[in-house]
Amino acid sequence: MERKLIGNKNYLSHNRKIINVTEYRTKGEDFLLIKDVPNCRIILDATTTNYIVIKSMTNVTIKSFIDKIDEEYDEILMEKGSCVEFLNVDNSWYIISSDGLKLNN
Repeated sequence: MERKLIGNKNYLSHNRKIINVTEYRTKGEDFLLIKDVPNCRIILDATTTNYIVIKSMTNVTIKSFIDKIDEEYDEILMEKGSCVEFLNVDNSWYIISSDGLKLNN
């Protein structure tokens, strides 16, 4: 179990999960690995989750349960191999890190 400092708060970092269903709503995880399903929809739930990293090994659509992502986007599309880090601030989700676009081989 690790401690992670986000802003001025310490969080225990230990809740990781592999997702292989077509739709999933976050439940306090700090890391999701999405795989073994052709497409997946992840709903970011600010009532249970404050910070999360999502690694996609398939096509994934990310949507906020309450508000827009980065105050602008209804949803984010992730392609296979991409990774995005999200932080919830005042019930709004913000992308704080992304590995950018993946090139098709």
